[in-house]
Amino acid sequence: MDINFNIENFIANFENSCHRIQKKSFSKNEVITSYIKKRNQFCILMNGNADLVRYDLNGNRTIVEHFSKNDVFR
Repeated sequence: MDINFNIENFIANFENSCHRIQKKSFSKNEVITSYIKKRNQFCILMNGNADLVRYDLNGNRTIVEHFSKNDVFR
């Protein structure tokens, strides 16, 4: 059993087998996605860093999670 996982191979295989894949680029401070209760997608951060940010009713900003290259999120 091969326990080595190569993210680049996974992405290449996924791109060849999935017809609804999208690659997008974002600028600094640009919103990647917003909360939707029943989202039918997942994201792989190919380069850079991103923060999961929550804003409360008073507009206070809290970084909930930090993502970096090859991290997966929904």
